[in-house]
Amino acid sequence: MTTETGKHSLPTVEITARRSASIVAFGIVLLVLMAVLPVLVLFLALRANTGRRKVEATLTSWIGAMLFAIIPLRTFLPGSPPVGSWIDYLVVLWVIVGLVTGLAIYVLAIDRWGTRRASDSNRSG
Repeated sequence: MTTETGKHSLPTVEITARRSASIVAFGIVLLVLMAVLPVLVLFLALRANTGRRKVEATLTSWIGAMLFAIIPLRTFLPGSPPVGSWIDYLVVLWVIVGLVTGLAIYVLAIDRWGTRRASDSNRSG
């Protein structure tokens, strides 16, 4: 567009988008719950590894299920953020790292404190 002074100006459009408070609260609660999962897993894994908690092999399936549940939980976030968004780097990646670390510690605890077969105990004695 040419103005009276001969300058070319382009029309500008300003767009603003906002989320309702309930949607923001839902996202925050979901992120907090995701952050609590590896804390619980690491707590149980460390207690089992130090011998303060009985080692149960079935608990490894619970930890493994948490690993596979994180990605679907992530898609429940408002707007279903694309892969590689900031939420992946700030929360999801660290949740997965915590869960894998807890699973590794728990597997070591099973090896250390788990029930031995009779043939294994005969060899060591």
